Amino acid sequence: MQSLISTLVVSDGGPGRVYGDEFAVDVFCIGVPRSRSTWLKEIMKGHCQIYVPEIKEPNYFVRTYNLYRDEDNPTYLCGWDWYRGLYSRALPGQVRVDFSVNMLFYKHDSARLVAKYFPRARFIVVLRNPIDRTYSHYWYDFAGDLRSIVPRTFEEALFNSRLVECSRYFEQVRIWLDYFDIAKFYFMFDFDLDADTDLAMEGLSLFLDVENIFCKVSKDKVNGCYMYRPFYPPVLRMASFGRRNGFKKIVDVIGKSRIGGMVDKYGKRPFQYPAMGQDTRERLKEWLMPDIENLEKLLGRDLGPWKM
Repeated sequence: MQSLISTLVVSDGGPGRVYGDEFAVDVFCIGVPRSRSTWLKEIMKGHCQIYVPEIKEPNYFVRTYNLYRDEDNPTYLCGWDWYRGLYSRALPGQVRVDFSVNMLFYKHDSARLVAKYFPRARFIVVLRNPIDRTYSHYWYDFAGDLRSIVPRTFEEALFNSRLVECSRYFEQVRIWLDYFDIAKFYFMFDFDLDADTDLAMEGLSLFLDVENIFCKVSKDKVNGCYMYRPFYPPVLRMASFGRRNGFKKIVDVIGKSRIGGMVDKYGKRPFQYPAMGQDTRERLKEWLMPDIENLEKLLGRDLGPWKM
């Protein structure tokens, strides 16, 4: 697939005055967090006709992605050269993919900007049972680098409207469909992946116009839940800062060294969060059911497994 033609330039940290540029991102996986997007990224990364940058979620078109407090995302329109540089190793004809899965939720900025600068882009949307996704998202944040600002219990966290709103897919998808035709979207549902992963991946290959030669990656071993030790989040933030500011090679060398391995080994440990209480599940189901039914009508797809 030939790269599309974009007309972007950076003058003030974001798209500014116009000139011809042979760079474009062809496909965005815009959602959603905690729905196997990392698993999908690993599969697509191993495909010879697809290019996925090392930074899984550039979030170039995402203004903020912290559910618990408003803070600026440092990579939001941070510089066109930086964003384009993520794809500098892509070969001619490879499908360039951006896995910024927060884009679906932070829809207004993201959809508008992508429509403006990549009007011919296509989109993958991976959707999980919204009840299970909400619970998983909470525990992932609780155990990880947001522990200091995450409520102590899931029930308390439900008072944070963003945590639940992130699982109301209908309104998010509807906004994106205001900018792009539905034919440009490939929806992957958790129950389809559970029932027949090969069939879902065959559909994806047709959507992307690539050969169906995806590698096999266990869904159980990608992006699990880890409890971070206090020193680990600052290390991750420093590494992220270094990669964004010209020290990527140094950060990568350290990460692959014995020191980096020790930091990873002792900085986090696998964490098994408790099962959701039945009363809490029923309450969430009641809150989310109208959205599930609206999404069914919008996509013309039976979402019965999410109603059980």
